[in-house]
Amino acid sequence: MNTGGVNILNVPDAIYLKTIAEGGDDLFWTKFNKKWLDRAIERGDNIRLVSDPHSAKNLYTNGVDETDG
Repeated sequence: MNTGGVNILNVPDAIYLKTIAEGGDDLFWTKFNKKWLDRAIERGDNIRLVSDPHSAKNLYTNGVDETDG
């Protein structure tokens, strides 16, 4: 337990690149991001999003990357 602490998802670049090469973004999401997020939700952690919601590069809706034009 990490009461009052901070949980940060930080995957080393080498593992990120290997995972992307093996299965793309979907595999990385499932193997790391989703697992980390699901555990945080199960613990009842507060979650703070730090991506700029006004930046077009951060928009992703219904499987469509809005930055593609």
